[in-house]
Amino acid sequence: MKLKCKCKKVEVLADFVITKGNVNPILGLKTCVELNLINRVEMGLGKFYEKCSIELRDDVKPVVNPPRRVPLSVKDKLKDKLKELECKGIISKVEKPTGWVSNLIIVEKPDKSIRLCLDPKYLNLAMKRIPNVLIPTVQEIMTNLCNKKVFTVLDLKDGFWQIELTKDSSDLCTFSTPFGSYKFHRIPFGIKIAPEYFQYLNEKNFDDIRGVTVYFDDLLISADTEKEHDEILKKVIERARQMGVKFNKNKLQFKQESVRYLGHIFSSEGVKVDPERVKAIEGLKAPESKKELQSLLGMLNFLRPFISNLSELTSSLRGLLKDNVVFEWLPCHDDALVNIKKVLANSPTLVSFDTNKEITIQADASQHGLGCCLMQEFKPVSYGSRSLTNTEKNFAQIEKEFLSIVFATLKFHNYIYGRKITVITDHKPLIGLFKKSIADISSSRLKRMRIKLLNYDITLKYCPGKQMHIADCLSRYSISNSPVVDQAWLVENVHSISWSLNITKEKRIEFQTATERDPNLQQLKNYYVKGCPKSIKEVPDNLKVYFKLQNEIVFEEGLLFLNFRVIVPLELRKYVLNLLHEPHFGLEKTKCRARQLVYWPGLNKDIENCITKCSVCEYYQSSNVRQPLIPHQIPNLPFNKIAADICEFGGKSYLIVQDYFSRWLEILPLRNKTSEEVIGKFKSLFATHGIPKILICDNVPFGSYECTKFSKEWNFEIRTSSPRYPQSNGQAERAVQTAERILKKCKFANIDIEVALLEYRNCPITGLHVSPSQLLFSRRLRTKIPTHTKLLTPKVQENVSVELENRQNKYKHYYDRTAQPRKEFNKGDSVTICKNRVWEPATIIKKHDAPRSYLVRDSEGSILRRNSSVLPASQNDYSDIGKTVPQNEIDENLVEKEIVSKVVEDKSIVTKNGHEHNNVSSSISDSETKVTTRSGRNVKLPDRFKDSYMY
Repeated sequence: MKLKCKCKKVEVLADFVITKGNVNPILGLKTCVELNLINRVEMGLGKFYEKCSIELRDDVKPVVNPPRRVPLSVKDKLKDKLKELECKGIISKVEKPTGWVSNLIIVEKPDKSIRLCLDPKYLNLAMKRIPNVLIPTVQEIMTNLCNKKVFTVLDLKDGFWQIELTKDSSDLCTFSTPFGSYKFHRIPFGIKIAPEYFQYLNEKNFDDIRGVTVYFDDLLISADTEKEHDEILKKVIERARQMGVKFNKNKLQFKQESVRYLGHIFSSEGVKVDPERVKAIEGLKAPESKKELQSLLGMLNFLRPFISNLSELTSSLRGLLKDNVVFEWLPCHDDALVNIKKVLANSPTLVSFDTNKEITIQADASQHGLGCCLMQEFKPVSYGSRSLTNTEKNFAQIEKEFLSIVFATLKFHNYIYGRKITVITDHKPLIGLFKKSIADISSSRLKRMRIKLLNYDITLKYCPGKQMHIADCLSRYSISNSPVVDQAWLVENVHSISWSLNITKEKRIEFQTATERDPNLQQLKNYYVKGCPKSIKEVPDNLKVYFKLQNEIVFEEGLLFLNFRVIVPLELRKYVLNLLHEPHFGLEKTKCRARQLVYWPGLNKDIENCITKCSVCEYYQSSNVRQPLIPHQIPNLPFNKIAADICEFGGKSYLIVQDYFSRWLEILPLRNKTSEEVIGKFKSLFATHGIPKILICDNVPFGSYECTKFSKEWNFEIRTSSPRYPQSNGQAERAVQTAERILKKCKFANIDIEVALLEYRNCPITGLHVSPSQLLFSRRLRTKIPTHTKLLTPKVQENVSVELENRQNKYKHYYDRTAQPRKEFNKGDSVTICKNRVWEPATIIKKHDAPRSYLVRDSEGSILRRNSSVLPASQNDYSDIGKTVPQNEIDENLVEKEIVSKVVEDKSIVTKNGHEHNNVSSSISDSETKVTTRSGRNVKLPDRFKDSYMY
């Protein structure tokens, strides 16, 4: 019944139970708390007086890890947790730069609360071990506990957090968060030296009490009588109270008659071997096939040096392996198996643990079980095995193998805690995984396992499966219905990555469904779960590209990932390509973006195809990359091959001519830029130096009808460069640059151009040590500078052509290092041409005689000449471009077509806006807008040519 109770001013309605008899009424705990008679006080952290000092090696450099982003779902929880730890004095905010900054790992428990772990990978590598810390041996513990009758085990509450760090050591344990940097004032979880320092500190404070054995964070109290035990326990409690140390009530083993420790059971009856050490051996079942029998015999062969009569024990079993014998297990085989179990479970095969010897653990996983063996000097100390739960059977193979290591460390915790151990695995991908920082592990489940192993100082080594006899056999013959230690940590969520697949629920379902429908990805998923074939030859051709990547592939939430990059199923690749190219970035930028987020075989090729066919990118593309240099042939004679061009300076025009052999330079002023004026200058020049064999120039005005006629009459050849590609006449372009510098300096210094030209022609050519005049006239020219007569004496220069070619080849070598060859175009190929800084479609008509030069038709129907270096190839079909012209432009296009009707056979001339014309019968001044074709027609130029200069 409920009765009203009142204490001072507090009134509550409490439940009462009425009983018969004369008894005193008792208030329950709940009612006492509600009446404020009892206050619940949460125990604070204990703390040793001594502080831990972390020392680093002198040869290491500090590592600073930037903060990682955390999901919004845990961001507020993290902030609250940091405040909670800060209030307890475990951490504090860091306001100044520090040398070492580790990353933080956030573990979200099933109840949605979080705990914080440090990822001290680089800090652990830099730490010095604590010297002179001796871990008690089994023999020492056996001496202390032998024949004792009462035992108690005390475990220090909150473990390492009871040990405070020195100021400098606290700075080393700084970690980064989205809310700034913090540092630990207590030893954080995962620090390598923590177990050793715990042993040192507990021995220093409790080891002097008789009857107390210190083993890391455990205190073992043993006594002959209960009274003696209580006296020892009282001393320990008083000592702990004085020091401020607190114990964990949940792990208290109070007044036990026996205690299991280090593979032995200590009781009043003495010491005996812990059955758990050999339970896995006793659970070995009879093999059901020759393959299973081979696994069992393989383990026995591995232990052959420690089994004296192995051949006799296994003779009946080996007979079952013969090819002509049917496998049938008989009672005689059962007897042999029983004898084998006895040998494996007893000395000399099974040895006692020795803390002074190296510790090795074999760990292996099969499809149905886990197996492990603790060994010293190749002799087994303890065996372990268990079957996988239904959930664990669905783990990927790499997760099963990693779980076997976690199982082994938990199984042998009392042996290995605080010691350096070597773990042997036959799953090679675990080696690389173990070297990664926790944040770089893509699988959440593997992250949790890696965090679990931070307690131990492990060196992981690979050993082929055929040499992992014991662990392999135990995993295949794992104990069924074996108790599984509470593994709630396996469902904890680890938030340590900086980003995740950030898509809507609907789109995630679409990706998951497409992944299920993709046969290649489903096969890849099976490989992930069951293990990939050992050889690439066993993998289908369509999956071989994944073989080398198998160790980096993870299957989570119905999706496959490669190092956090989602593997896109076939039916969604076009969708993802469109998203990647949505802003129309260039090829390399798009590839770089894709490499961060997604993956599928041939991703780069698909991106290239997508971008090359994109009309928007094609319209605004940049110029082509340069092609390997095709240098002009060096002539053997002076003035046999010359380059010419026209330059403008100070409102005047100049004809610039330079000899390819001697580099002789001419600067000839022009009254106008008509063909007639240019031809006149050439005649005067040729009368002095002779008629060249070849004239290299551009199309304007040297490609005019008059110039073509002049070349035929004077018996030399005119070779014009491709429009919009002055590089093909590089000699003339360089000569123009030189001429412009001379003209500018002469004007500024008020010097005659002729004087400057005379000195230029007498100056040695760079790298040759001879001047243009020496090459052209075989002598130096007399100038204003006093010169010895001997130096003016004519002298023929020999091997000049060879030296010029060497210089040219050297230049080509350096030029071609950043050049890329391109294949030639064929008739009808689709290309683009640049007009007004944008690229328009065009098609190849024919290859021109000049190298890399082509005739193309643009969208207006005009036929133009262009160099392949300024003709980007197009993946689109432009074969019909320009063939059909709108009616309102037919007259203008007919004019242009008539003008260029013979451009293939004859030379062409070009307007300033790039349009080529040919077969013009008369010279045209700047003001004229009519031309006369070779057929005699007088044609008015279209309006779009009015701003052009015709020559």
